[in-house]
Amino acid sequence: MSSTGTHLVDNASTMSTPAQINSPEGPVRDSEFYFEGGLVVLALGPRPTLFRILRSILKTNSKIFRDMFDLPPADNMEGGTDENPIHLPDDPAAFAVILRHFHPATSYSYPMPEFDLVLEVLRVATKYEFERARNWARRQLRHTWGRSSPKRLGFLSAPTRELTQNAIKLTEVARVTRSGDFIPLALYFLCAVDDMDWMIAGDTTLSQADTSMLWKGSRCLLRAWGRAERPEWSVFLRSDETTNEVLLSMGFKPQAGLAPPGKALDVIP
Repeated sequence: MSSTGTHLVDNASTMSTPAQINSPEGPVRDSEFYFEGGLVVLALGPRPTLFRILRSILKTNSKIFRDMFDLPPADNMEGGTDENPIHLPDDPAAFAVILRHFHPATSYSYPMPEFDLVLEVLRVATKYEFERARNWARRQLRHTWGRSSPKRLGFLSAPTRELTQNAIKLTEVARVTRSGDFIPLALYFLCAVDDMDWMIAGDTTLSQADTSMLWKGSRCLLRAWGRAERPEWSVFLRSDETTNEVLLSMGFKPQAGLAPPGKALDVIP
């Protein structure tokens, strides 16, 4: 053993005394590094996918699971075996992404996550209050649908059936996940879609209230186009003035960083 190692052992032995080891008050649990409970088995999805993970990870990172595990145990407690798991109706792929944010035995990397998967992560993370995973999903969505996202501005120039459905799904998920900041610009994109078949092509549809706002925004967009000096359509759509005028017509506040209506048209390259 090196002289340094010997020195550490000697110091440790001199610091530990019988009085400290056999303290009459007994041991105390470290508030950060004492993990309670063992493993718990979860069954996710309609064809169950089983997860067997540390109960303490769920308790530490989710208030919902913490409250669940703090309930008095039942006679036939679920979650102890594969034959008697805790059944959850959620998407197992989304739940796996959430767990990778917390589990020390896994590495986490999703350089290009699928849009639908990100939406499901946001939905499930919000439901169980996994805040770290929820914030990750919101960051991913801001990359494509955020106010200053180059991708969002590109979507306006070349809308597709898939992007139309993505905007509808984003609006629906945003409503149920306290993510209303995505709704104005998703509806603004839909105002510029001229193929109504794209709007009804998928399983998700807009609510009656959102459809009403979309109708108001579309009318406003056409009126603004009639007053414009006929710039290129994509330039007109991507301008700050047009965006905020349409958002105001739908009842939204102007987006921060965008010019208020009435300012000269800004051309975004």
